[in-house]
Amino acid sequence: FQMLATFYIKYVQIFRNLEDVYDQIVHPQKRILIRKILDGVMGRLLELKNEMVELELTEFHYFDDILQDLKLAPQQLDIP
Repeated sequence: FQMLATFYIKYVQIFRNLEDVYDQIVHPQKRILIRKILDGVMGRLLELKNEMVELELTEFHYFDDILQDLKLAPQQLDIP
């Protein structure tokens, strides 16, 4: 579970960064490409969440220890 949770947190960080890039970029061709990548990251987030639910048999997960190890705040885990 720790490995899946770490992957999930890393993918949330990637998602947040890509969303910021997508929001700020003006070039239409690059915007289309970034949107496809963003959709792929969203799909992977859903897959990881599903794997964690199947493993733990609960919808709610606590990432306190992992967030502390990565020196992140809980607000950085929110999906925009």
